[in-house]
Amino acid sequence: GLGSNEAKIHVQTGFGQMDLVDMDLAEDSNRNRQLFTADDIGKPKAHQVLKNLAPYAVFPTRLRGYYMTFEEWLKHGRKPRYKAIVCGVDNFPTMAAVAGYAIKVRTLVVFVNVSRDGEACRIFIQRPEREAPCFACYMPDVLKRDAHDQACIPSPAIADILQVAVGLAARATVGEILSVPIGDYNCRDWTFSGIDLKKTIKKRPGCQLCGDPL
Repeated sequence: GLGSNEAKIHVQTGFGQMDLVDMDLAEDSNRNRQLFTADDIGKPKAHQVLKNLAPYAVFPTRLRGYYMTFEEWLKHGRKPRYKAIVCGVDNFPTMAAVAGYAIKVRTLVVFVNVSRDGEACRIFIQRPEREAPCFACYMPDVLKRDAHDQACIPSPAIADILQVAVGLAARATVGEILSVPIGDYNCRDWTFSGIDLKKTIKKRPGCQLCGDPL
């Protein structure tokens, strides 16, 4: 049977399987920008989003939600083979854990983040090839022991920037799976003030996460 930290549902979305890992409970402030209702408040996000996705289903899909940290999920038993992972967390330790796991199992990761003020968003594509740079190549500070969380504080613009961020991340993820990349870059910074910076991050020699020692 399922433990209290795991939920499962079969719906029709067009994906064969989607797993959601989140250790947070839904809050009232989430409702203006995430797929939650008043009835979801105080309940695990990873569980409630499953039922809220069901009305949008069109093809058979297995959805599983895990109310735990990604690090706890790594110890949660045998993992299926994923085509892609989308990481939208706001803290460095979990981002490093996701990047490291993806390197180990050779799986695509699209990292997506928004700024505290709701003005900017970023995506970074960590491709599964051994020669591809990892998230730590792009942001070495992610591996520091004293790395701090990057808390996302609600603000009036946050719903708008999240729509942009999710759109970019979804296009990048689907494009990678279908071999139609979003562009000839692996990192993109976008702001409402008009900045749209596309960058190609190179593998960093001696990277502690994906590289060989110098």
